[in-house]
Amino acid sequence: MKKIALIFGAVVLAIGMAPLPAAATTDESVGPPINILVGTPTTFPAGTPFHIKHGWGLEPSSDAVGKYSFALEVDGAYRAEDFVLRSVITGNLDVLARTWVFNFPSGMTGTHTFVGRWLAPCYVTPGPCSNPNAAVEVDRHTLTVTFS
Repeated sequence: MKKIALIFGAVVLAIGMAPLPAAATTDESVGPPINILVGTPTTFPAGTPFHIKHGWGLEPSSDAVGKYSFALEVDGAYRAEDFVLRSVITGNLDVLARTWVFNFPSGMTGTHTFVGRWLAPCYVTPGPCSNPNAAVEVDRHTLTVTFS
């Protein structure tokens, strides 16, 4: 089994925790973040813009970098990302970061469930693979948020 470079937690925290302005252009997040990986916040002001931003950080030598992805489900329905950020984080170990950003410029009301799904190529997972390059879920986090 090949090692999965699961640096995404640190990358998500580094990239996704800083609040950004509510007004957004093409590749800009709106409002503060809701972080499914960390599970915060569980309450949020109704009608307030926010974003969800998660993804992967991989070593440049990782195979099939383009097969790693993130999917967001809101109340049981998949939602398309607004944009994907791509960057390089340099240090002792360089990291290629891809982060999927989902903007909610009008906010929400009521209680909603968000499910984040991290996907990787099947051949890097411990399970059997009929299609080694198929994207399979390797991590999932659920967060219920009350907007009031």
